Amino acid sequence: MSEKPLSAKELLKHPAFSSNDWNLQPAKSGHATVASSRRGGPFPLWYEIHGAGPTKIVWIMGLGSPAEHWKRQTQYFGHENKNRYSSLVFDNRGIGKTASPTCLYKTTEMAQDVVDLLQILKWIDLAEPIKNLHVVGISLGGMIAQELALLIPGHISSLSVVSSSPRLARTAPSLDSWKKHITMLVPVGIDGELQRLSERLFSEEWLKKPDTENADPAQNFPLNQDRFAADELLSRQNTQVSFKGFMLQAIGAAMHYKSESQLAEIATSIGHSRIMVVHGEIDQFIPFHHFEFFKSGFGLEGIEYLVFPGCGHLPLWENEAEFNSALERLIHTTTGLTTRLWILDPDIHYEDLIGNVRMYQFNTLRHGYKSFYPGITTLVTGYQCANQEYDPLFLPPRRADVGALLEQTHQPDSLALYGGTRHDFGTRTNVTVSEQRFGKEEAFVQAVKFFRSWA
Repeated sequence: MSEKPLSAKELLKHPAFSSNDWNLQPAKSGHATVASSRRGGPFPLWYEIHGAGPTKIVWIMGLGSPAEHWKRQTQYFGHENKNRYSSLVFDNRGIGKTASPTCLYKTTEMAQDVVDLLQILKWIDLAEPIKNLHVVGISLGGMIAQELALLIPGHISSLSVVSSSPRLARTAPSLDSWKKHITMLVPVGIDGELQRLSERLFSEEWLKKPDTENADPAQNFPLNQDRFAADELLSRQNTQVSFKGFMLQAIGAAMHYKSESQLAEIATSIGHSRIMVVHGEIDQFIPFHHFEFFKSGFGLEGIEYLVFPGCGHLPLWENEAEFNSALERLIHTTTGLTTRLWILDPDIHYEDLIGNVRMYQFNTLRHGYKSFYPGITTLVTGYQCANQEYDPLFLPPRRADVGALLEQTHQPDSLALYGGTRHDFGTRTNVTVSEQRFGKEEAFVQAVKFFRSWA
């Protein structure tokens, strides 16, 4: 017979209860006034920045949940690795320390709140799009992240959509799921609420496992379910969640709709290799078939689709180590990479910023890079290209040839490209040698691909 979870009274008296308060102190926190010129605004939005590293991560929480529910990721990225990352967490409108507008709103408005906040914090400059943000959104937060990707694609270096959906299916299982969401608002007593919520968010297998969060056994509960319930009790003590605020968020989530063409636009503008979609296989909150919707819009090529078998709605907790590792891998491979392309007729200028330090520039004629490098997506005009930058040997990329040359140089940071021509990137070549007679443009495309795998 399986062990019964502790009651709320037993949890509050348990010696492990205090271990749920991690007391993670932010490097910076406060209220930012958002929605100043929008319906329902202005209102103060509470935010915290944990860590002071150069890599910026924006964490967007889900329905009715405060910023502190990211604490496992805040601890790892914002404290254990505080010199590498700056983690921005915040209370969405209507939750915690952030005020609630009185009007109905959509996820687009919630995403615009994030844009306002990022501008106030000077994390972005809308006049100078640079891909320097890693956006992670879970559940409703994943819906907001999709809207954010449509609003500021030029600023997003990676996009991770977790336990979410581009739209809510109008099928019988989905309608049943939403009925259960609504019944969660029906009072059943605190013990009944905690039981109901834990069953909706986690797998039964995980809930019944022993709690092993702390090295000291005295600071652990009998079950993982007890750990979650205690965490929820503590959160309710510290966080205000009004019925109005919760319902307005729920309505916004229900109205969220992103078509396949909009998802395709996100994938194209952000870059397929910069996107990860994550879902628990037995998620009851947003059932797994919603995960499949992304594939028809984002496509299959380049996107990372990560499924946690036997996991519920919260892989950020149930599979914490693997979840953090997957995020860190994506962040590492995309940090500091931008793809800005200026089109003139007939000249093309491509600029790629790697590691927020090294600038790579190149001019070419006659051909665009887009067919060779699909990640280049942002097109603007008005950039002056240098004259006399012409190479008649503009041939299709030859990965093996250029890769071999790059390996021979041993100087990937700053290399001479053709004698006397300095571009701070590329490969050392000699046009008089037949084996090296391929265009500078071709070499550059391959060099960028090399640096992406190397950075």
